[in-house]
Amino acid sequence: NIPDNLTQVKTDLDKLSSELDVLSHKNTAPLYSLSSANTTLTKRIANIDNAEGLLAELDSLKDKLKGKIDSNSLYQNDLLEKTISLKKALETAIEEGKSQDALRLWDKILGSLKNTNGKVHKQIEQSTSEFKSKIDELRNWKIFASTEKKKELIAQIEHLEESKMHAADKARHIRKLHEQWKLLGKSHHNETLWTQFKTLSDLAYKPCKEYFKERKKAMANNLKQRREICTQLESFLEQLDLEQLQLSSLNKIEKQAQQEWKDHAPVEQNKIKLIQKRYHDILNKFRKIRKNITKQHSGMKLDLIKKAQELSESDDNKMAMDEAKKLQQQWKEIGPSNYKDDNQYWKDFRAACDKIFQKRDSQKNKTREDKQKLQLQLNTIVSSLEKFMLLDDETLRSSRDAYKDIQQSFSALLSPKSKYEHTRLLENHNELSRKIEHRFSALPSKKQLDLKRILDIKIAFCQRVETRLLACQTTDEFSVAVQEFQAGFEGMEESSSPSHNKLLAARLTQDLACSSQESLKLLSEQQSELARVLSVEMEIRASIDSPVSDQSLRMKMQLDQLKQGFGQQKPSSEANRKYAQEVALRVHCLGPIDTELHQELNNRVARAAKKLG
Repeated sequence: NIPDNLTQVKTDLDKLSSELDVLSHKNTAPLYSLSSANTTLTKRIANIDNAEGLLAELDSLKDKLKGKIDSNSLYQNDLLEKTISLKKALETAIEEGKSQDALRLWDKILGSLKNTNGKVHKQIEQSTSEFKSKIDELRNWKIFASTEKKKELIAQIEHLEESKMHAADKARHIRKLHEQWKLLGKSHHNETLWTQFKTLSDLAYKPCKEYFKERKKAMANNLKQRREICTQLESFLEQLDLEQLQLSSLNKIEKQAQQEWKDHAPVEQNKIKLIQKRYHDILNKFRKIRKNITKQHSGMKLDLIKKAQELSESDDNKMAMDEAKKLQQQWKEIGPSNYKDDNQYWKDFRAACDKIFQKRDSQKNKTREDKQKLQLQLNTIVSSLEKFMLLDDETLRSSRDAYKDIQQSFSALLSPKSKYEHTRLLENHNELSRKIEHRFSALPSKKQLDLKRILDIKIAFCQRVETRLLACQTTDEFSVAVQEFQAGFEGMEESSSPSHNKLLAARLTQDLACSSQESLKLLSEQQSELARVLSVEMEIRASIDSPVSDQSLRMKMQLDQLKQGFGQQKPSSEANRKYAQEVALRVHCLGPIDTELHQELNNRVARAAKKLG
């Protein structure tokens, strides 16, 4: 039998070995405690007989312990070096007033002290002891600041109790305040402040409890509804007739189910996994069915593409177009295939159909181009006709042949069909032609031009006479001027119009009969009034406005015309034209009249004559 003291030593040895196994080289105090225990145990074994069997175990323990203590020595030296760096950082933090950093660094230094012993421990303690008082001061300040901050948190949570914010937001705020409280650490009146904070926190959280209780009910109902969705989808899949199924119907049901699934959220996290798996398994079945259907659609579309390509090579284009239209209708009735392939299928099918209709389209394009070309030619001719309306009378007279050539070109371009297609342009052409023909017909004849030429010569002579007479300074000078001009007028060429010859002769006679400038000016006033009356008479007949200065004269003349012409027929266009020409020449021949006034009256008469045609 082994003596009891040997059994106890064996037990203690096993215990030391077990404790050593769980220690690392960084556990300084426990390692040296085990070292002391090992020394004691060695002495005990030395005093026991028949303990040779334990010596081998003891030697093994000593070797393991020595290895870890050697590693610990290196570890302590490493801590000493790190502490030197921490000391410098601590000194900087204190100088810069970074209390949080300083306290954190000091805690690390204390940790180094805790994990060292002997000489290293003393070195660290001596090198950092100078900071202890400053750290205590900072710690006291931190406790003070922590106390004030806790009071702020109490005020915040008290305000939160009265807040009308949503329960979920309130719970989140309460949680954040608790997290901040934990970070503050110790403070003055620590327990009192905590009790006050906790009491207010519980009061603020009370409505949140009700909210989360109702939320839990809602999540339970959502779970129930999601289970019902799965049941309905599973039932739909069981009763599905794949032969009659439309892909659009399948997509619609799936889309509706997904929306309802989203509507019934959230669900409790500890119960969501199973229902989520059930739901995704169902969706995978939907996707598998959809994949099979789109595969069938792909085959059908490839078949139609092949048929369309064969038709595109046919010589019977009409038959090919008829068949292509049928294929297009069949294409519409086929549902979609895989999205990526579907786009390419459509391009291939459309290319084949386009090739079939290309011949017809080519003819249509040629017809369209011909129409556009004809339209351009006709527009060019009409634009040329519009320019005729801008020509003066003399240029228009010399352009008659050019006008005829343009009209012949226009007629040559138009066929019965094109006349129908360009009705509006033809109407525009005809309207322009009527206006131009009217201008040609209204052009003065050669006889009229000769008449105007001779009259202009005589009028110019009369104007020179009147200008010279008005410039005379004495009666004798006036008499001499009258004698000079008498002979000059009698030798002039006579016009073909006796009445106008007579009118101008009378004008000159009246000029020369004047005995003074005053009598010539009086004659000018009389002639001006006569020309004004003729101008207003023309404006009344042409139904155009007269100047404001002649409104009273016009009103009197209109009243007289009403009295004299009641019941008479309206003059014809030809009568109006002849009347206009006659009055225009007469006003032109009247004088003496102020040059500026005479020009104004001639312009008024010309405007009225143009209106009368």
